[in-house]
Amino acid sequence: MVRESVRNIKGIASVFVLATACFLFGGNSEKTFAAEAGLKLEACDDTGKFTEITDSTKLDGFKYDSNTNTIELNNYDSTKTGFAFFRYTSVSSSAIIPTLNVKISGKNVLSGKKNAGVNSAGIIMITGNGNLDISDVDGDTIPIRADELTIDGPTINFSGNSGVGKIPISAYKGVTIKSANINFEKVIDAINGGRLLEIIDSEINITQYQEPYEGNTRNYMLNGDVVNISNSVVNFEVNRAYNYNGIIAYGTISINDSKLDIKAIPNVNTKPSDDVIYPTVLYASYIQMNNVDIHIEMVEYERGEYRKLGSATVIH
Repeated sequence: MVRESVRNIKGIASVFVLATACFLFGGNSEKTFAAEAGLKLEACDDTGKFTEITDSTKLDGFKYDSNTNTIELNNYDSTKTGFAFFRYTSVSSSAIIPTLNVKISGKNVLSGKKNAGVNSAGIIMITGNGNLDISDVDGDTIPIRADELTIDGPTINFSGNSGVGKIPISAYKGVTIKSANINFEKVIDAINGGRLLEIIDSEINITQYQEPYEGNTRNYMLNGDVVNISNSVVNFEVNRAYNYNGIIAYGTISINDSKLDIKAIPNVNTKPSDDVIYPTVLYASYIQMNNVDIHIEMVEYERGEYRKLGSATVIH
């Protein structure tokens, strides 16, 4: 295991480098006519059955406009309508997918026994100042997945079963989060930003709890080829510290004018499968920070013993 210290951070435990592989979701996101491409919006019920949604579909708190490719959620509750998962899709695998707009106002719930969330092979734009709670019991699909994703304004809360290998938010070309509050509870991973993950003027809160299972050797809270965080607050409070990774970039991590509070304290009643586990807080080819308030508490596991790596607060 290779250990690398993040430069210019004094008094913080070393940052340990772990290798990873990331499987991403792709698609095409240029606009075309829905009729020509055979595009349609579908909703899934708790039996796994999909139903096509049209402009005339009547669901309390839900509205769809196919002319603007816009879903409006205004105090929508899937437990009353039976539809917790929506996908924007095409009958043609070569179709060019236009942007799907999702406007959120009021308090909304997408909660299902199977899947819950919104998926598209194109761009998804989620806007508004409302709240959206997303949870599922036995789903196998990423809740919010797109070729490219922007979340601007709302509060989104993820909870329930994450499923084996499931990531609540994932996009191939990039994820941008602006002026939003995103909360994750009991997840394996949090955000897969693809080529670029940007968090701007936002707050991200992650509580990670997932019992070990075969093949589950790594957790990545925030990751992308490049990760940029500015004017934001990021809180991790994780009670499974072994096999844990915090912010991971395959290129550069840039953090400016932000606050990071990372607590990685394991469940000491559960023994890791490996003899030596070193949790990773930050990993990138290059890490740049300016005016960053960081607090870190970490524990490592080595040959039957948990050891506290240290606790420190640094303003960099």
